[in-house]
Amino acid sequence: MRNCPICRSGDKEPIHRQPFVLPGLTDPTHYDVVHCRACGFIYAENPPPLLQNDYYSEATHHLHTVLPYGLSAIHARFFEFVAMHLPSIHDEGVSILDIGSAMGHFLAHFKRAGIQRVTGLDPNPMARFQALQQYGINVHTGTIDHFRHEHPFRLITLCGVLEHLHDLHIAVERIDALLETGGYVFIAVPDAGCFGLEPPAEPFLEFAAEHIDFFTRNTLAALFAQHGFQMVACETQHNDFYNNHYLLALFRRTSDTAAVLTYDAIGRTSVLSYIEHSKAVLAQTEIQIAELVVRQDPLVVWGAGSLTMRLCATTALMETNLLAFIDRNPQLQGKKIIGVPITTPSALSSLPAHTVLIASTTYTDEIEKTLRDELHWSGQIVKITSKQL
Repeated sequence: MRNCPICRSGDKEPIHRQPFVLPGLTDPTHYDVVHCRACGFIYAENPPPLLQNDYYSEATHHLHTVLPYGLSAIHARFFEFVAMHLPSIHDEGVSILDIGSAMGHFLAHFKRAGIQRVTGLDPNPMARFQALQQYGINVHTGTIDHFRHEHPFRLITLCGVLEHLHDLHIAVERIDALLETGGYVFIAVPDAGCFGLEPPAEPFLEFAAEHIDFFTRNTLAALFAQHGFQMVACETQHNDFYNNHYLLALFRRTSDTAAVLTYDAIGRTSVLSYIEHSKAVLAQTEIQIAELVVRQDPLVVWGAGSLTMRLCATTALMETNLLAFIDRNPQLQGKKIIGVPITTPSALSSLPAHTVLIASTTYTDEIEKTLRDELHWSGQIVKITSKQL
């Protein structure tokens, strides 16, 4: 069991159990979202061990050769935030490290701004090849656990990374060791303080299997303050691509390590509201799936990602006449979800399916266009709705 990653307290309150099915496993699993009664942090108490091994070194779904416009816009806004609050990044000789860089899309913004000493770090070996080919950026293969560099960095960035990490204090210590004196850290994470503001486009999107830490402004500041980092700037940005909010924060390393932890009440209230919103949205999806169960038409599900992992464990999806899952991610192709194979889009033509269920809220239009224009699909297409009852 995991104690609070911020204050290390073991005094916790369970607030939600999130079931899901991981490709390659025969049985559903889950993690428990808990609230630390000591400092208020929200986190997953028991993340699946599978996600702590080779999951990220094998993952390819974040390696976009052609970056969707929505993701490109997100990276541009992240860069604008850093450039606004850290003008010294344009100083001669400044070096930047992006941890969890994928193939360097975010770093490319710095390079286009004239900053040449940019380095990426990503566990997937394909990221190195693609970053060199597309941007001329050097990406090291590995994780922060073992990464070493001969020169310290002025700025270290982590975009959508910190919410995945099991031991946050060790991560911050290793970041600190790679910084130059007085260096900066830029963090972008989902803002748990905004989770409950409105119904999500995708129910329980924030509780993806690999998301195990849920930060508010206060808890993020508390983590870094314990290691002598002062928050220089912080804001929340709405993310149109995923229809959620991201917390952007810039920290500077100081000599002050006398951090005083205070209780954060925002996260618990927000997450509880988010859970109720998600349940209401999921209820509509459950009706759609129940209709497919009654009909028993041959069915193919397009998408074997996070949404599908949750739907398989929390709805009657596995009671439909399900023939296969389709996914473009080579990491998933050839695996099974509770005995049902994951295959390629081209395999759809050989499947006697009447209906395709699009298990995505982010790429729905793109998938439907592929079905109609490229695969000439003439059968029924069912799209997950985000409307509440």
